[in-house]
Amino acid sequence: MARAFLLFIAAMAVGILQAAFVRALPLPFSGLQLPLIMIVGLVTVFRTREAFVAAFICGLTLDSLSSLPTGTETAVLLALTVCTVMLFGRIFTNHSLLGTASLNAVVFALGHFAFVVVDLTRSVFTGIPYSPLPNADSSRAFLYALGAQIATVIFLLAVNDGIRKSVSKRFFLLR
Repeated sequence: MARAFLLFIAAMAVGILQAAFVRALPLPFSGLQLPLIMIVGLVTVFRTREAFVAAFICGLTLDSLSSLPTGTETAVLLALTVCTVMLFGRIFTNHSLLGTASLNAVVFALGHFAFVVVDLTRSVFTGIPYSPLPNADSSRAFLYALGAQIATVIFLLAVNDGIRKSVSKRFFLLR
């Protein structure tokens, strides 16, 4: 029960942090996808049920704070969770820094593509003009955001490894 409550609070906090803070940052950092980092982290420690719950809760939180049509963020995050589980089970099976960063990069690219499709669909039905053709600025912004995403994942993995090593030195029974 406590684990479910902590997952609920963490998913809501990540959604609020993403919508209220990360999207307001300057260009390379505004493209960070904290919910994807959390989902990939849960999938890589074999907690797929928790990953789906976190994606759902985080998606609902993002939907309530987003200008996109209701349910868009939730649907995209749930679809990306399915893709993450499939990619982790079939392609990125190695539990390493490179495997986790690569999985996160692929899911980030899929998420970017999903939101391009959402924007195209939205422009067709609402008449809001959208230029689907990639140009140098949008490609550069995507690559900068991808680099920031990978750097954040590597930093969080390093912090996690440092914490785990310091805890296991003090509590030798956890090894």
